[in-house]
Amino acid sequence: MWLPPLVLIIGYLCRDFLVPIAQWAADHIMFCVFHKTTGLYCMGCGGTRSMMALLHGDIPRAFHNNPAAPLLLVVLFLVYIEKCAAALGKPIKILPRKLAFWMTVLAIQFIWNLIRNFVPAMLPIE
Repeated sequence: MWLPPLVLIIGYLCRDFLVPIAQWAADHIMFCVFHKTTGLYCMGCGGTRSMMALLHGDIPRAFHNNPAAPLLLVVLFLVYIEKCAAALGKPIKILPRKLAFWMTVLAIQFIWNLIRNFVPAMLPIE
């Protein structure tokens, strides 16, 4: 129960060390085969840049690059809150459980991904 907050605290304290390593990896190692092959952005393109923007505290840039990454962190945090509450004997339900909701979220992400390939203002910031 205390491991995720401990990891976040240690990560925050080590950010001056971790950010340059993550930036180097993003610049030199990670690339999208789909984008290299087709020139189009896949649903994951911009995810690394989005996480780097979050590491730097730039939330608008993170959402611009790929909103799925920050939203996934929010969902994981809410799941963690639900699990902590259940461990304390007070189960709560924060996240929707209906499949239709999650299919709608995926459909919106897919449509956003299609549109950003044709609207230059929506492309990930390099």
